[in-house]
Amino acid sequence: MLDAWGALHAFGGADPAVSPAYWPGQDLARGVALAPRGGGWMLDAWGGVHAYGGAPAPTGAPYWPGRDLARAIVAAPTRGGWVLDAWGGIHAFGGAPRIFSPTYWPGQDLARALVLRPGGGGWVVDAWGGIHPFGGAPAVYSSGYWAPFDVVRGARANPTGRGGWILDMWGVLHSFGGAPARATGATWPDRDLARGVVADGIGGGGWVIDAWGGLHPFGGARAVVDSAYWPGQDLARGGATGAGSSSGSPFTPPPRRVPVLRTVTYTVAVRGSVHSDVTEFIAAVESTYADERGWAAAGFEFVRVPAGGELTVWLSQASLVPTFGAPCDTFYSCRQGANAIINDDRFASGSPYWPGALADYRHMVIDHETGHWIGFGHSSCGGPGQLAPVMMQQSKGLLGCVTNPWPLPSEIAAARATIHGAGVAGRIRTPAGADAE
Repeated sequence: MLDAWGALHAFGGADPAVSPAYWPGQDLARGVALAPRGGGWMLDAWGGVHAYGGAPAPTGAPYWPGRDLARAIVAAPTRGGWVLDAWGGIHAFGGAPRIFSPTYWPGQDLARALVLRPGGGGWVVDAWGGIHPFGGAPAVYSSGYWAPFDVVRGARANPTGRGGWILDMWGVLHSFGGAPARATGATWPDRDLARGVVADGIGGGGWVIDAWGGLHPFGGARAVVDSAYWPGQDLARGGATGAGSSSGSPFTPPPRRVPVLRTVTYTVAVRGSVHSDVTEFIAAVESTYADERGWAAAGFEFVRVPAGGELTVWLSQASLVPTFGAPCDTFYSCRQGANAIINDDRFASGSPYWPGALADYRHMVIDHETGHWIGFGHSSCGGPGQLAPVMMQQSKGLLGCVTNPWPLPSEIAAARATIHGAGVAGRIRTPAGADAE
């Protein structure tokens, strides 16, 4: 969470972060975004972007010294990000691709939020609740519109589906683009107290941040302890959540809700010299396997063991992936027998054909190769605008589908049927063949 003076306050188990800039007594901080590979960037009112936690220097960032024009900052899936100005301009930094603003109001302080769509493109949200698409995102409308009043205090995409939510100044979330309705559990009628909304990236929920630093869960997100609280003082300015908030803390699995039908032991191993942080890789594997949007929803319980697991999940140097056997190659990930091989280059930077977040790409490729081990072949896109099956080769292109890191309900049902058909011992016959992502 970011305060008005520029201090960063960790919550929900994130590692502490040292603020890259601090202006005590001055309301200059405007936003914070997490870099894909750790650390992040803080935005000041003049457009200055300040790196922290090992994030790369923000080359090319806009700057308007002495002018309160910056309104939001968003990280790109692979590198750099974008700054939204008050007039609606979108400014790339750090190597992020240029985005052409869908609307522009020179001299008018109207832009409030920049929302990236998981399937590519996104929306600019104005102060009145208008939603302006760019980059192929669909035209959408929210359940709230307040022209000509400045009511919007934040907006976020739905990380697990379509659309997203707009936060009004009273703490109410208004869904758009097909996102489910969400109640925050904390609203303040007739009081301008809401300051930001962040998504948890796990179950379509998140937290609303109030002006005093209070954190209010919605959509099934867990309650978290406020890292800083200033009752009666308007100091909170927003926050950010995601995989980049941690520097490799041990993963604690959430309480399980789906009954266990089949326990799978697995081992994590490394081949060659890799660039990626191995601790981060292990955390990605553990969190993917524990998430009940994944194969755990079919009844699988994945238990990591030091050696001798039924399945071995490899992080492999790209040039050594072919050593596992055909059709594994140096560019993609693959599955060979009881080995799920994740290409280090793809884990580090995703695929050029995947427009979504890097954290989601990692979930997808782990789920995909594990799905091959369970016994599934490749699937195809069901039609333009539909979620891609996790067994589709999303690393090679989407063919009109929307990026999706998790098995579809039909894939979960098929996996559950595989477990029930495995016999009294509950063993799955691991396919002997190989599959390339």
